[in-house]
Amino acid sequence: MDALNIPAAERRGQMECERSSQLPRKIGSGYGAPAELKQISEQYEKHGIKVVGESNGDPLFVDVKLPEGWEIKGTGHSMWNEVLDNNGRVRATFFYKAAFYDRDAFLHFETRYKINTITYLPSEEKGHYETRTVKVEVEQSFRKNMRLVDYGLGEDNRFYEFEDGNGNLYRESCQKMYEEKEEKFWVPKYKDHYAEIKNTPMYFEVLDGKEVIYSNKSNPIFFTKKHQENYHSKWWNEYEDAKKQLWNEAKKYLDSKYPEWQDTTKHF
Repeated sequence: MDALNIPAAERRGQMECERSSQLPRKIGSGYGAPAELKQISEQYEKHGIKVVGESNGDPLFVDVKLPEGWEIKGTGHSMWNEVLDNNGRVRATFFYKAAFYDRDAFLHFETRYKINTITYLPSEEKGHYETRTVKVEVEQSFRKNMRLVDYGLGEDNRFYEFEDGNGNLYRESCQKMYEEKEEKFWVPKYKDHYAEIKNTPMYFEVLDGKEVIYSNKSNPIFFTKKHQENYHSKWWNEYEDAKKQLWNEAKKYLDSKYPEWQDTTKHF
């Protein structure tokens, strides 16, 4: 039964990863078969990680020796983990699903500099909560053992029936009882999703780890094309083009400042 507790198995698998000297045998996509050990070793060793050999009895992993000061740490998600270098930078992220019925693991090496495109509003700018007083029906406790029936007595009336110990059936009517209570209601700022998009400033950030080192937040773009249901695909493609434009602008900045930024071995 413990094996059927999948979330617990996945969390346990993550803790085992943190304590181990093993990394996934698959590098890149989780699809397809892993490469030969020689190719895997070359990939890891380019990043300073020495592959000791195949993990005994576990084809998903290889045994490794991490550089001094490096460590494996779990993230907030039980199936995603990070390889951190001695400067605390994320050098690789890897997926490990420990569930017995569908075990899998694969790793991606990370670049030092990353691009983050912001194309959404924070929740506090999408609307606000209002507190309203509402009227709710109160359950009348002395009628809990009675059966509620409807004999067309009107919206604010109830008809109950119950049977005594001798099998006699009794019926009685009563009015609903109400009380007032406060409830929170979400009030959107925009009439629909498309109006929200039109009023969303879109910008990019360039990150060094978690630190923002450059951004065009002060000069955002707005996607203001009117949405028409009959031309949704055209609208969507143009929206995706606007997001791609942001990414390309950030890439242009990185290409000029750090020409080798896409090389995952360059973290210095």
